[in-house]
Amino acid sequence: MQIFPSFAVLLLIGHKLPGSFACTVDLARSHCTCSFADLKNFYKFLVCMDASVFEFRDGNFEDLSDISRYTQTLRILAPNLELPIDKIILGNSVLDENFLKMFLDVTQNVKIRELVFEDCIFTGRAEWRSMKGTLPQMRSLQFVNVSSASLTDRGEDFSYLSSWIAQVENFVLTRSQITQIPRSISMHFKDLRVLDLSENGLQDQGVSGSFSDGLFFNLMTLKLRHNNLTSFDVACKALSQLPNLQDSDLSQNNFAMPPSSPCEWPPSTRLLNLSDTGLEHVNAHLLPPSTEVLDLSYNQLSVLDVSLPHLKKVYLSNNRLLSFPSSNNLPDLEILFLDGNRITHFPKDQLQTFKHLSILKADQNPYNCTCSVVNEMKELSNRSLEVQQWPEGYFCDSPSVYKGQQVKEVECSVSEGHKPLFITIISVVIVLVYIVPGEDSLFCFI
Repeated sequence: MQIFPSFAVLLLIGHKLPGSFACTVDLARSHCTCSFADLKNFYKFLVCMDASVFEFRDGNFEDLSDISRYTQTLRILAPNLELPIDKIILGNSVLDENFLKMFLDVTQNVKIRELVFEDCIFTGRAEWRSMKGTLPQMRSLQFVNVSSASLTDRGEDFSYLSSWIAQVENFVLTRSQITQIPRSISMHFKDLRVLDLSENGLQDQGVSGSFSDGLFFNLMTLKLRHNNLTSFDVACKALSQLPNLQDSDLSQNNFAMPPSSPCEWPPSTRLLNLSDTGLEHVNAHLLPPSTEVLDLSYNQLSVLDVSLPHLKKVYLSNNRLLSFPSSNNLPDLEILFLDGNRITHFPKDQLQTFKHLSILKADQNPYNCTCSVVNEMKELSNRSLEVQQWPEGYFCDSPSVYKGQQVKEVECSVSEGHKPLFITIISVVIVLVYIVPGEDSLFCFI
């Protein structure tokens, strides 16, 4: 770290002040945590000068005079920090917008990879016109569990920040009760690659308006997990307007009503998460054919009969499936999760047709422990195929004599394991006994 002469003097003074260090540092993570009150005494922060992650908590900045005092401290600290800074977290605080404006102004020449606001309340309204042309150097911006006044009429304010917002690549706005992103704001995110709007109050209309044509052109990852979406048609139409979209997370919404029209996904789609969305059926018109990773777990599917030639990983845990999907529909499949369904046996011959399958997870199913099923399951577990949770997660549901017993512990006698063959042999012997004449011949077979 380069230390300027004036700062070196302050550092030496700080070492002579007993009990001056109040911030805490996790050296393993290079993480410094301070309360905002610690910054009132500059020397309490000196222990953190070599950290790369800074967390400031428990502040109340509704008084402009307080903001002014902190500005002076930050102006001294900013040029002397170890650069680049990986992350700055501002948490559990009440922040007037003027504090945010001051912070962006002070750090405009400091390279910060990620700025996070967590459990914060924003108050007031700053005059952003003077910020035009200022370029804080950060590419990732997160707001987690924050609240503020409505943003619907803030388009002009955001226009003064457009040169900075246009550089943001990763934007997270979660647990903040938003219902939509006004076009007057979203239009400034020119280079956004990752957008996470999980755990909000987005409804169908809000999604339709937030992703209209021409917005988020470069977006590659979109997370809409745990919102209030109910129309798969609306969600799909919105996402279809994102030409570079690769990863979509729509999990924990409610798509129980089947779509009324085919879905035209972006051809770039590679990962799709539809877990816990109330789906009862899926068909070729619902899923993107280019998908490589598909999560349909925690739904109500009884069958998966869809051709996805590029699919490599599929997660079907906790559905109502009675059988394995067909390898003809999934020729490139490598990973298959089927735990928590209603499957009663391993179809060994069918599994062998999956030429690329390397990982199988099928525990917590009600297995019918006939000898043939037990032997096939044991045989599969000894092959190159990795059967996860074997043997501890695989139990017999029937016949009653084995119910609750671990599949691996079931022992079949030779006669039980080859019962059809034994029945055939005995039947042949009985027939021969009755059709071969002569007493000597009879004794030959007895």
